[in-house]
Amino acid sequence: MKKINLFTWFADRQVTYLPTHFIKCNADVTDESKKWVYEHTNGRFYIDETYSLFQDDTNIYFEDSQEAMLYELKWS
Repeated sequence: MKKINLFTWFADRQVTYLPTHFIKCNADVTDESKKWVYEHTNGRFYIDETYSLFQDDTNIYFEDSQEAMLYELKWS
């Protein structure tokens, strides 16, 4: 039986502002990758969704560099 990390389930992991120490990932952000972040990471993250007339851009930032690297390896 897999142990449940209570911090993962009960903490607000997705922050509403971008702290300066978060690490930006260049891989694309999709609904599937957002679900993967919730299921396979434990730290805090920020998703920046910018919509304009000329481009739609979504970026994800992680507090933990190891989680940022895992995301890049999985979704690049």
